[in-house]
Amino acid sequence: MSIDKILNKTPRARGVYASLRQLKTVAEGIRRCDSIGPGSLSYDYQPGNGLRYLVLFTYLTGGPGIEPRSHLVTDMLSGRSFVLAPEGFIAPGYITSKLGSGEADSAVLAEFIAHVTKRSAWTPDEYILNVFSDEA
Repeated sequence: MSIDKILNKTPRARGVYASLRQLKTVAEGIRRCDSIGPGSLSYDYQPGNGLRYLVLFTYLTGGPGIEPRSHLVTDMLSGRSFVLAPEGFIAPGYITSKLGSGEADSAVLAEFIAHVTKRSAWTPDEYILNVFSDEA
């Protein structure tokens, strides 16, 4: 199914896609990055959608049930956090389940987290194709 067909048939997809397409690049959206201790970086991320994300990344060396090179990712506005394994794809649905954010926010945060951790996430087109293809 094509992205155009999904956007034409699904109003919710059009809204999410429009908000994702007007964003800055991740690098442009990072307003501040501060080291706040060994292995911890605090980011002020403003991607251009009118929202501000304050996210703390803490590098984990391992422990019971935690793989070495994992990250503790904390949304400093809500206080919610999760452990991110050292490898793998970052899906917006996973971000939603851990932080309770909406679908557009989760797509934005997945791209940001992928950028910071040098991994991959869906582009706006891939997000629409993967999330909304069943609704069209």
